[in-house]
Amino acid sequence: MDKKRILYISANDGSDTRVNKEIITYSKKYIVDYLGIGSYSEKSYALEFCSIKHIIEGNHKSPAVIIKLLIRLKQILKTNKYYSIHVVDEQLFFFLIPILKGYPRITLDIFDSFFLKINKPNEKFLWLKKYIYSFANRIIVTDNPRLKLLPRFAQKKAVLIPNVPFKIDYSPKNENNKKLRLCYFGTLLQHRGSEFLFKLIENKKVELLVAGWIGDEYTKKLLIKSNVKYLGVLKQHEINDILARDGDYLVAIYPTNNLNNIYASPNKIYDAIHTKTPIIINNETKVSEFVKNNNTGIVFNNFDLVNRDEFVDFLIASKNSFNFEYELIQKFSWENYENILLNKFI
Repeated sequence: MDKKRILYISANDGSDTRVNKEIITYSKKYIVDYLGIGSYSEKSYALEFCSIKHIIEGNHKSPAVIIKLLIRLKQILKTNKYYSIHVVDEQLFFFLIPILKGYPRITLDIFDSFFLKINKPNEKFLWLKKYIYSFANRIIVTDNPRLKLLPRFAQKKAVLIPNVPFKIDYSPKNENNKKLRLCYFGTLLQHRGSEFLFKLIENKKVELLVAGWIGDEYTKKLLIKSNVKYLGVLKQHEINDILARDGDYLVAIYPTNNLNNIYASPNKIYDAIHTKTPIIINNETKVSEFVKNNNTGIVFNNFDLVNRDEFVDFLIASKNSFNFEYELIQKFSWENYENILLNKFI
C-alpha cells in the first residue's frame, strides 16, 4: 500500500533536536515533506528523512521571510495532497491559519509556547487562543504541567509527548576524579548557562565541553577560554555519546523571567538519565522537583556559588552518588511515544 504524505512546517532549518525526532518517527509510516526557515546545511539533520525540502532563506522574525513562506506554502498545497499537516509553535500557525483552515488533520506542536513566554496561561488571551487552537485537530505538549496551562477547551485535544531521547546503549564513562568535566549543550546564552559557567571555569579543575547554537556575544567570550572546547552543532545521539563517555555533569540553567522557562521541559533532563550523567539545574524551575525526587542531579541556588571553589569540590566529590535506574531509562524513551505521534488524532 502506498504511503500517505504529510507536510511538516517549522521556523527551523531541520537542525532542532525535537524536530529531528518527530520527523524520523513520521518517516516510518508516511512520506514527509518539509517547509522551514533558515539555511540548508549539513546540520539540517531532519531533512535526511524528508522527501521534498523547502527551506526559506532568512530569519523567522522577518516579515518578508514569513510572506515568502506563505507564498511557498500555497504553491506546495496546489501540487500535493496531504493526509495531515504538522506545524511547530503558535506564532507560526497564526500566520498559516488562513491558508490551512479546512484541512481535516492539523497538528499544532507547542513544545515552546508563545503564550507562556508572555505570561498568559490558561484562560488569559482566550480570544486569541480560541482563534489559534480551534483550527488544530490535536495539540502536542511536553508534559502534564504544561498541558494544565492550556485553556480548558484546548486541553481536550492535547496529547503528551515529552522531550525524551531514543533508547540507545552508550559507552561506559571515562572516570577522572581529579577534574570536573561539565557539558553545556543546546541554545547557548548568557542567562541559559554561560554566566553560571563563567563563574566556575576560573577554577583550573574545571573543563567545559560545549555544543550547540551560540546565541550572544557573552557566550562567544566564554568559548575562547583555554579550558573550554566548542564542538559545533551535533546530532542528539552524538551529544549523548559525549555525555555518556566524558561528562561528569550536564548543565541546564533556565532564566525565570517567564512561565515558559519556569515550566521548561528540557530534553536535557532525560538525556542525563539515558547517559547516566547527573544534571545541574536551578531550583526555580518546576522540573527541578523531578531531579530531586529521582536523585538524578544537583539542584542549586545562587547562594551555592558564593564560594566557587567549594562548590567545584562538592561537585567532584558528589559525581558518583546519583541514581539512574533502568526503569527510568525504559519509561522515558522516545519509542514509547511514537504511536501517539503516528496515530492519535483527537
